[in-house]
Amino acid sequence: MRLYALAVSTVALSAVLSYLPASAASATTRPARTPQTEQEQTLRLREEVTVTADRVEVPTGQLGSSVTVITAEKLRASGVHWLSDALAAVPGVVVARTGGPGAATSVFLRGTNSNHTLVLVDGIKANAPSTGAYDFSKIPASAIERVEIVRGPQSVLYGSEAIGGVINIITRKGGGEPRISAALAGGSYGTTRATASAQGGGDALEYAASFERLNNNGFSAADAANGNTEADGFGNTSFTGRVAIGRNDGFGAEARLAYFNGETRIDGYDFSAGPVDDPEQLQNSREVLGGGAVTYRSGIYAGRLAASVSDQKLGTVDPDGFFTAFDLDTKITEFDFQNDLRLNAANTTVVGVEHRRESAETLSTSDFGASGFDEAVDTTGVYGLHRFNQGNLHLSGGLRYTDHSRFGNKTTYRITAAWATPSGFRAHGSVGTAFRAPGLNDLYFPGFSNPDLRPEESRGWDAGVGGSFANGRVGIDATWFRNDIDNLIQYLFPAGIVNVGEARTQGLEFAANWLLHKQVRVDATYTYTDAKDVRRDLPLLRRPAHEAWVGIRYRPSARLNLFVEGRYKGERSDFGTLGTVELPAYAVLNLAAQFRVSGGLELTGRLENLTDSEYQDVWGYGTAGRSGYAGLRYGWSSE
Repeated sequence: MRLYALAVSTVALSAVLSYLPASAASATTRPARTPQTEQEQTLRLREEVTVTADRVEVPTGQLGSSVTVITAEKLRASGVHWLSDALAAVPGVVVARTGGPGAATSVFLRGTNSNHTLVLVDGIKANAPSTGAYDFSKIPASAIERVEIVRGPQSVLYGSEAIGGVINIITRKGGGEPRISAALAGGSYGTTRATASAQGGGDALEYAASFERLNNNGFSAADAANGNTEADGFGNTSFTGRVAIGRNDGFGAEARLAYFNGETRIDGYDFSAGPVDDPEQLQNSREVLGGGAVTYRSGIYAGRLAASVSDQKLGTVDPDGFFTAFDLDTKITEFDFQNDLRLNAANTTVVGVEHRRESAETLSTSDFGASGFDEAVDTTGVYGLHRFNQGNLHLSGGLRYTDHSRFGNKTTYRITAAWATPSGFRAHGSVGTAFRAPGLNDLYFPGFSNPDLRPEESRGWDAGVGGSFANGRVGIDATWFRNDIDNLIQYLFPAGIVNVGEARTQGLEFAANWLLHKQVRVDATYTYTDAKDVRRDLPLLRRPAHEAWVGIRYRPSARLNLFVEGRYKGERSDFGTLGTVELPAYAVLNLAAQFRVSGGLELTGRLENLTDSEYQDVWGYGTAGRSGYAGLRYGWSSE
């Protein structure tokens, strides 16, 4: 109750301060920059601007919440093909994949469950209404402009699922002189990949489009070390497109579309042996996310009325299995009306209302017959947030009232603060609440559901210190976090899906960047996580206590980029056939390079798992051995 009152007081105080003269606020002073070479300009630390944390553009240095931004330039330099590989380098993020490319890929943020992270694609909610989680296996890095990861409770602005945080995947955007690119690549496990993109535009019109097709013969999803030899191939088609008109003052409009379609060979599961070869089992998934918005800007006001649809289909066929077929069709339809008031240079208010309908239709066919469900829920939310900037101090406070058609109403809050000095030191912190309504599978799936479930609720906070020093050549940040989750939903044998009580996740996130030389940059992250089911005093599964990543980028010339990374994941508990098992720690080493031959022609290459480490990311499932990929890319610009 005290924190709730503090949230109300913060919003009220910020509103009063909005009447201060604009001259009373000023941006954080930054050291003067010195001339730099092209290589140093590319590698130097730069402050990013994010829109996800507060729904308006804010420099990351002015945010109390912990935010990481992954740009398209960083993705290209690292040579990663899948977004999930890039997320593994972010502090507080754990990635788990059940096999090779195309296999189900989960993300755990700050030790919370995979369905405690809200995933947006161009601002469109992508979590499956059936499970509440998102499968990251189909999104290639080539489609991405930037990714913004906001850690900590974010239900104030985004509603359900945002207990651990929000991952906003922003696909290619238009603007600037026309430019096109095309690439061909291939390598281990029979991999072939073709990509193409085009983008450009000016004040009146912006456009962007990207396309990729990948084929991969794969390796056994069930670990070959356990005698499984049948390769599980994967094919994936992706397309993203965006067009916008009238982006300046007055009326404007935009439309966007994202399409991902994957065909994956998957293996079966034997309750005495675990994952096993199944050459007949095939899974097809299709994801379509589309939306449009009308905008209006005039003076201190900006409004945005948006509508979007997320339509996902998943089908599995196994002719010789007990379960012969499974079909899932989910849909999210959403309307959002956001209003921004930039009252003066010191104060910004965001208020809005959104309505969302989530539905799922399933049909499972087995030797016992067919069963399934067709259900939907509606959610309406009203949200408000106020930002106040006074010199080196940056505050925000927000409230949200949510009405759920099944679980009634819920009020959440969030308060953040950041303080930065001209010397580069920065302190930041946030506190807030969040919730997650049970997924439609939890409530309605025949034989496994529980209609008496209660929503999960959380209280979370974080506090950190760091900054940018040595004229922007060194950046560090250390953040302590904690989340307390009530009514945690888990499957317990033989009880089924139940609210088990309380979970607690806490730990330390550390990130460091060092421009060691004008041609060499070193990045490192480390996360310590203590994630527990408090009632049973057991660790939450697939969440290691220790995880670390180091990346070194070397640009000896403007034509050559070299990148090396090392990843470490510590011991963690997982599901086994006879109960919980402990997976050993492992480390992998990867290399990447890009060389500009001439003009827009570039050679690319990436070597993965150089030491040929044998490990399991998820118990019983295989991982790639030493592998290599090479390609040719051509880019053209009218600039």
